[in-house]
Amino acid sequence: MLVAGRWDVFEKIMRMNVSNMKRKGVKTVITSCPACWLMWHTVYPQWAKKLGIEFGLETKHYSEVLVERLDVLKPKFKKPLDKGRRLARFLPPGKSWRQSVRASERIVEVHTRNSVQGT
Repeated sequence: MLVAGRWDVFEKIMRMNVSNMKRKGVKTVITSCPACWLMWHTVYPQWAKKLGIEFGLETKHYSEVLVERLDVLKPKFKKPLDKGRRLARFLPPGKSWRQSVRASERIVEVHTRNSVQGT
């Protein structure tokens, strides 16, 4: 709606999304989609500030969460399988997208291996 110029509809959806998260007690929004991460991390806070809405939510892409826990997961991985580099377009300068991509590749590998083995 934002790109289509339907700012009134975008504002309504944003207010509803933020309100729902706060009502549920969410402190961190974890996304799997790079575009969703961009909205929650960058666009929503900017618009919330313009509209005088208290935002106060942290946003992470799931690969960032994996990187934080990589030291625990590392012994379970062998080699990466898939290259999910779409996230790199949306990360701000200085973010370690290579670590994020490696973590997501490892999860894909484990999931694929487990699916094939039937576990």
